[in-house]
Amino acid sequence: MDNGREGYMDVTESPVWISDPGHAWLRVPKEYVLESGYTPTEYSYLDQNYVYLEEDCDAPAYCKHVGIWDGERGSFPRFEEAEYTDGESRVRRLPRMIAFEGNKMYRQVLKTNR
Repeated sequence: MDNGREGYMDVTESPVWISDPGHAWLRVPKEYVLESGYTPTEYSYLDQNYVYLEEDCDAPAYCKHVGIWDGERGSFPRFEEAEYTDGESRVRRLPRMIAFEGNKMYRQVLKTNR
């Protein structure tokens, strides 16, 4: 992949899908998102090591941004599904993204209805 960032996404850990019956998120190592310069929306989540990119908006936009969108098929590259939950995914309880500023990730911890 030639995206102008030599060595970028010479992955030791590929993005993977995390999903539940209602939604899915592309789990990407946080440093990949930071290095790419992509800015996720508030519909994505994060934890200490990963950003969980929302499937309808952020995941395709990120793939296009880093040059891994399959333009011929008009879809994602084939990523492994790492985790499927019949109930509510743990991702829904993580902090949501609110913004990037420089090389720091900022987040908002949302109250859960539990």
